[in-house]
Amino acid sequence: MIVTNHTQGKTSILPYSFQSVANREEIFVYCLSRSLTDRLSREFKAVVCIEILNVERFCTTIEAALPSGATFPESLGRTRIGHRVEYYRETEGGNRRWALPDVIAISKLDSYSWQDEYRLVFSLTDALGFEKVATRLVRNDATLAPQPTEHTHYDVKVRSLRDICRVHKFRVRTANGFRIARNAI
Repeated sequence: MIVTNHTQGKTSILPYSFQSVANREEIFVYCLSRSLTDRLSREFKAVVCIEILNVERFCTTIEAALPSGATFPESLGRTRIGHRVEYYRETEGGNRRWALPDVIAISKLDSYSWQDEYRLVFSLTDALGFEKVATRLVRNDATLAPQPTEHTHYDVKVRSLRDICRVHKFRVRTANGFRIARNAI
């Protein structure tokens, strides 16, 4: 945080940052990638990848399986479950993101852009609403470790997705060389 004392003509940097945190316990995020790369399979230790052939139909199917009161982020004037992640620089100054939990949920630091992420986001409450956040100043050296309670899950029961998905198997390194992963579906 940069502070300017106009009477003394001095500028200083305070060791604090502004932090805006959405109600994580009430927002569900399912992360996918728009790319099929060796780096993704290596970094996530993946043995298979499920390619979604019809993203619109996939999202519509998931939305339809959720309770009628479920809420979704808005993009381009349309409320929906699926969104391409918006990557931003850590040095980026003030922006609109701090007051918008739905935008926070579909944003990520630019250093993760190699993941080419797409997210399904929903809430069963109003947690995605404007200014439904907790704000505070934190010391720059403070880190917030994820808490196990933050990682709740919500099972969504849908029909078979075989007609709009394809399985890709990866070679997995073993002590004796390589093996092909078994079909996970």
